[in-house]
Amino acid sequence: MVGMGVSCTHLQIQLPFWISSNMNHRSIKLVIADDHPVVLHGLVSLLESQPDFEVLAACENGATALEAIFKLSPNIALLDLRLPVITGLEILDKLSRANLSTRVVILTAFTDDRDVLLAISRGVHGILMKDSLTNALFDCLRRIAFGERSVPPELVRKEVQRQAQAALMAQSLTSREKEILCLVAKGLSSKELAAQLSISVGTLKLHLHHIYRKMNVSSRSHLMTLARQLV
Repeated sequence: MVGMGVSCTHLQIQLPFWISSNMNHRSIKLVIADDHPVVLHGLVSLLESQPDFEVLAACENGATALEAIFKLSPNIALLDLRLPVITGLEILDKLSRANLSTRVVILTAFTDDRDVLLAISRGVHGILMKDSLTNALFDCLRRIAFGERSVPPELVRKEVQRQAQAALMAQSLTSREKEILCLVAKGLSSKELAAQLSISVGTLKLHLHHIYRKMNVSSRSHLMTLARQLV
């Protein structure tokens, strides 16, 4: 086993992450990440039991998962949604901006999690429930590896409804608030936004407060996602 600053043995998962030394010719290569060691061990054992899967690295937080993905270029990154340090959703965003070919699959225990819908809107390749049957896990990953997406239809419907609701709520914005929304979609900082609008940061924050309330969002990243869908 070749470790990253740690001493590791085959199929033992230690921080920051382990890298498999069994780099064979299996066709589907994965980096997996979950902050629960029992879940992580279970996933490794399941995937390694199949002749076409190769787990390149197993990680217990998002920072080491992101490092492993950039270093190893897996076909698939199988990520818990709620990873510590960097979340699965944040990793999805970073990989999208880097234009990597790695396909992202999110693991979650809750279908009503708002971040699951955000992941769908940001182009995640698959959503897997943690209580999925083993064969469903294998089938999902194989289809994603060969170009398909695997998102439960009910979640797609929820996301379509969410986007329609957001478009409706955006109609209540003032012309100034709509202008700010367009700039938020560009990813500008508050200081950059204020300078471009020739207003103070304090005034900008007041406008953003009103936009958050009208759009029913609680974070800048969520607002930016909605803004990019609407403008």
